[in-house]
Amino acid sequence: YGRIESSWELTDKTCNYRFVVPANTTATVYIPASNENGVTLNGKPTAKANGVKFIGMEKNKAVYVVGSGGYKFKAKIPSSVK
Repeated sequence: YGRIESSWELTDKTCNYRFVVPANTTATVYIPASNENGVTLNGKPTAKANGVKFIGMEKNKAVYVVGSGGYKFKAKIPSSVK
């Protein structure tokens, strides 16, 4: 129960995403990317991030399940999305 927030900012080669997930809640997040290696969370590879689980790739998007908290994803934009 609570407010869910999201925002994004697009540059020439990257997209920055910000999410806030309320307490006792999970969210599924789809980040446009060629692969998981093209995505960082708070400046670190997502594989090393706490509270984030990589589910797989779906139609040029990296899919994650995240728990409650604030997240700042940064992704290289895949050429197929341009």
